[in-house]
Amino acid sequence: MIRYELWPPRTTGGQQVSRIDNGVKGVHEVDGAPTGLEACCNLHRSQFKNREAVREMIEWALASANMALPDS
Repeated sequence: MIRYELWPPRTTGGQQVSRIDNGVKGVHEVDGAPTGLEACCNLHRSQFKNREAVREMIEWALASANMALPDS
């Protein structure tokens, strides 16, 4: 399971700056206990795209460690 946390953008001002929390941090957990795998992304303006990027990073790390992420 991945627990997601959000944070606001760090840039200041301007009309093109997103005003919502679009940075995403994902923490991999097993039975509610963190496993030490974390990933962060704020490359995209879309929270959904950042969340997908975090999921892919964690899946890659689990695959390289020969673990599996259950479908949620």
